[in-house]
Amino acid sequence: MQQKIFLLLIILSIPFYNIKSEEASYSAADFASQTQKKPLQTVLLLPFSSGNRMVEYCEGFLLALQEIKKKGISVNLQVFDIGSDTDKLPDIFAELYWTDLDVVIGGLSDKQIKAISEFCKKRNTLYVIPFTSKTDEVTKNRFVYQINTPQTHLYKKAAKAFCQHYKNDNILFHAPTEKGNKTDFIQVLQSELKTKGIAYQVIDKEELSNSDLTAYLNSDKNNVLIPSDDGLDALLKLTIPLKAIKQNKTEMSISLFGYPSWQIHSTEFTDDFFRFNALFYSVFYADPMSTKVKFFRNNYHKWFSKDLINTLPKYGLLGYDTGMYFLLTLAQQKQIFSGLQTDFYFERINAQSGFINTNLYLIEFHPDYTITVEQKK
Repeated sequence: MQQKIFLLLIILSIPFYNIKSEEASYSAADFASQTQKKPLQTVLLLPFSSGNRMVEYCEGFLLALQEIKKKGISVNLQVFDIGSDTDKLPDIFAELYWTDLDVVIGGLSDKQIKAISEFCKKRNTLYVIPFTSKTDEVTKNRFVYQINTPQTHLYKKAAKAFCQHYKNDNILFHAPTEKGNKTDFIQVLQSELKTKGIAYQVIDKEELSNSDLTAYLNSDKNNVLIPSDDGLDALLKLTIPLKAIKQNKTEMSISLFGYPSWQIHSTEFTDDFFRFNALFYSVFYADPMSTKVKFFRNNYHKWFSKDLINTLPKYGLLGYDTGMYFLLTLAQQKQIFSGLQTDFYFERINAQSGFINTNLYLIEFHPDYTITVEQKK
């Protein structure tokens, strides 16, 4: 079949791609309830035409298989290029019809996810949605596991964490227009603040001078500022005047609260993040100083002769974490796996739904140039 990706490089260079004819028996309703007797029948359905990030995800997954192999777990992996639409899926489903699948992973667009979910639901097969946070398929299929937390759930959890962390501070929103790409989060956060009786102020001026911003600051409290957009421009509009204020008023306590995408800009804004005690929330965070993360990066470069793409999340790490967690769990390995970029805490939304990952990190930069990571389960 043309759609199947034959990973010749992997087969030749990494001795863990295990192809066997036996079938594995597994019911998604009894997730992780059986010991492994046959190879885990695993399928990746990836739109490789969407760019190098899909290739990187697959490569990360293959490195997970390298570790899985060392633990004596047998896996029969099939990888398919599903293209950018759903045209290829019927033929792929037909090819998989007689295979007793354990887990299917992939799909990017809403149409792809819906089609794959329906296929897995009919077969009582575990379906992992690794990429998007915006699908509602998890509400319709009990066998779905969604890794990237839906925004509604993520925002509520981040808002509660914010209120707990900054409840005694002077809270300032910089929201000059309603066009900021994080206005949905701002609305959830402001609603949570009102519910808890915590005061806040909104700065609606687009360009802030030092005196404009100073008028809102409180010298007796920590001042936490939240932009309504996660872009570079919004960050610069705060950090430029704040640096001038901090230079003249060194005793002024100032913090920044922001968004997952700030990780991509952490190199450019490192000094500002430490200077202003920046904190951001995220489902995904890979500690650059972690020994395990460093080993993965080196191992990835060793096998594939390239570095991870600077995206959020990093798709190689996402592929690795996904492979390690689900294959270890399906194989009934008792040890707890802590992901390199995300952990997995799955909860059902309701009795008829699938599971969403509720993992949340709070990453905080401190003025003493240390970073702490708090995990909210």
